[in-house]
Amino acid sequence: MLSTPPPSPQFPQSPEPTRPSLSTIEALIAVTLRLFSHFYSSGSDASLPPSPNVRRKMHAKFLEEDLTAFRCEDGSETDSSLSHDAIMTSVLLENPERETRWYFRYFLGKDHANLAATIVGPEGPEVVLLSVLQDIEDNHVKTILWRASGSEHMTFTIDKVVKSSRQFDFKTIFSGFDVALADRPIEELLDPNVQQRLLILEEQEGAVNFKIGILYALPGQETDDDMFSNEHGSPAFNEFCSLLGDKVELEGWANFRGGLDVKAGSTGTHSHHTTEFGKEIMFHVSTLLPYSSGNRQQLERKRHLGNDICNIVFVDGEFTGFDPTKIKSQFNHVFAVVSRNPKDETYTVRMYIKQSVAQFGPALPNPPSFKDPKQLRRFLLVKLLNGEKAALAAKQATFAKKRARTLQALIESIYADAKSAGLVANITSSRTGRSKRISKPVTDFRAKGQAIKVDKIRSGAAPTSTLSNSGEASALTEPWTPICITTEFPQQLFCGDQWDGDLLVATETGVYLVTIGLHRSGELNMACIIDNSLTVAQISVDERAGFAIFRTIKSSDLAASNGSGASTRKNAGRGSQLYIVPLDHLVQARRDQVPLSKKSLKSFVLPEARGCHLFAIKMGSSSTTASFLKQSCKLAVAVGKKEFTCSDVVMSLAVGRGQPGSSGQICVGLVSGDYQLLKLQEPFEVNVLINADDYAHHLESYSCQEIVEAEGDNTYEYMLGYNRATAFREHNGAETRDFEIQWRSQPQALVYVNPYILAFTRDAIHVATLINGNLVKGRAYVRKMSIDNFSDAVRSARESVAELYVNEPASTAPAFKTLVEED
Repeated sequence: MLSTPPPSPQFPQSPEPTRPSLSTIEALIAVTLRLFSHFYSSGSDASLPPSPNVRRKMHAKFLEEDLTAFRCEDGSETDSSLSHDAIMTSVLLENPERETRWYFRYFLGKDHANLAATIVGPEGPEVVLLSVLQDIEDNHVKTILWRASGSEHMTFTIDKVVKSSRQFDFKTIFSGFDVALADRPIEELLDPNVQQRLLILEEQEGAVNFKIGILYALPGQETDDDMFSNEHGSPAFNEFCSLLGDKVELEGWANFRGGLDVKAGSTGTHSHHTTEFGKEIMFHVSTLLPYSSGNRQQLERKRHLGNDICNIVFVDGEFTGFDPTKIKSQFNHVFAVVSRNPKDETYTVRMYIKQSVAQFGPALPNPPSFKDPKQLRRFLLVKLLNGEKAALAAKQATFAKKRARTLQALIESIYADAKSAGLVANITSSRTGRSKRISKPVTDFRAKGQAIKVDKIRSGAAPTSTLSNSGEASALTEPWTPICITTEFPQQLFCGDQWDGDLLVATETGVYLVTIGLHRSGELNMACIIDNSLTVAQISVDERAGFAIFRTIKSSDLAASNGSGASTRKNAGRGSQLYIVPLDHLVQARRDQVPLSKKSLKSFVLPEARGCHLFAIKMGSSSTTASFLKQSCKLAVAVGKKEFTCSDVVMSLAVGRGQPGSSGQICVGLVSGDYQLLKLQEPFEVNVLINADDYAHHLESYSCQEIVEAEGDNTYEYMLGYNRATAFREHNGAETRDFEIQWRSQPQALVYVNPYILAFTRDAIHVATLINGNLVKGRAYVRKMSIDNFSDAVRSARESVAELYVNEPASTAPAFKTLVEED
């Protein structure tokens, strides 16, 4: 309903700031456990680098119309102004085994419970396994749900799933995975050997090592018969193969052989092999496999390359086109076609990918050529390893059903063998604790797991290994490099924002400007600019407009806010004030070394926003749009002279650009779990982006943000966080991507750093790519810390910060800053 319009907010006028101003900065700070503040710089919309491939499913482009089964990537969707160095910062391995192989990394060799249960599956009762690891010191419970569709991982806080007397609430754990238990008992598997079986099960979900075919082709050759009939390769081809991997003799080869004969020589005498990211890669080189002069089909060569999911086709000369449908194999899903220009010694790459395979990165540069052989090598290996993972995960792929059957058979076999050996204990109720484990002493269980882990590490088969033949992989695995600024941050942090490359932070003793880069290692340059007469709970700095917005609250209310800065308490906004302070006043306070006070800032109070419990601003190239949420008798969203009364308490808030001719858009997440988009034109229009009534379980909304990928982006897309999922919706509620991101535990904050989404949980920070939602980086926290208060712009913990890091971007990657407590 429309209420009486309030007076239009008038921002205090200020001359141009005296401090040098960089581009407009939209900053979001997230503080979780050991990670206290996270800043990202996106500038104006025009300064955002594009995120290639991100929405390609919605805007498909095919270079050759007759290739209905394949799509082609040629780099045309990548910004041509980006340098190769900038492109290479996004060459990241997706779902790296160090992050996905939880059982080996966290469970194996530690005391944990393995259980069998029956859930209500899509096709009837389904036997599943559940591994549970309780870390009392870290106050978390890690869980793995093993099922035919693949393993799922979740982290819970102990208070959520552990009752009195250390009893697990298994019903809550299964509910966290959105599965329903069938009316059958839960049983604990007491056999220590189950650990070995579960490790094998984990390895079955994806390739431990990889096979990649390399097919030699001459210009004009179109069919696989023609290409396989090339008996020998040229010097350029041999040089290319040596670039990818070392040439090795097969006889007596003791490492990963990729199905090649290492005893009798039936598959040739040599091949090429390398190790990257801790994974061995054996190349099936067509010209090194046996050649039969009287056999046009060259079946021995096809037998290997035809069964490889990913193949490289090296065109020795001018590229004249490639039709992947003329390669007769149901297993080939990804082709990288590489051609070499002898004049400038550059390599051109084109990707042909089956439509059943989801999008995966990295994106090709524009144009798709490589001058640096090392960059070419790294790009091809990462692209093809990501491609194989994507193909194996494709539900429509030819081997998807076989994989599901294999996993289900392994799960049922693990349970059946333990039961037939009498090594199971019935847990009669979903709310009872663990069994007594009379047959499975903890020491024996740990010893068995530790022995298995040691054997894996000694053999070089540890899935968490980062071994690299090139020696470059570890240095280029992420676009940010953390640099320690200080080891002693002295105070409790409430919130903050970035200002001209420095940090403006609110603490229990006032608001401080923390200078970055102007102090010696181990020292911290802090200046108090607002004293403790005000308790600041939210800060936004708009350098272009020349002011900072501070939301103050009563100090007694600091612990009342929840995960998005709002509160379900009806009186949470009472006593709140909004101050709009010219940056010059802050600069003067620092120069005079006299902190501003509540009394000296009285003239900068915005009276219309009294009782505001949350605000958001959208900084553009020409103006700043602000939205204030007032929580008193009514909850309202107000912009200028317009006010809209929401149907429920608002938990999160974002201001969007709006379509041409409109006054903008406001996205709100409600305590009910709904996400609504308010279009700010008369009359108000409300679109439901997510309706909580459509879900069987309760939704907890905690974060919303507009996604702007590049200048001229007219999709008007919003990132919406609920429970442990992140969804993407257009202004009309339509899905903008063919995936939702499922995090390992429920995030408390989401940050969009194009082209990544960063999720802050209570025990880790996770980085996912917007290309397909896959995880590319994870960082766990070592020390436990409690969280008492946080808003949409802040996570605050009741302990002091120990270390301040600046994450310097590699090339043009976005910058952000973190406050991290390290052991």
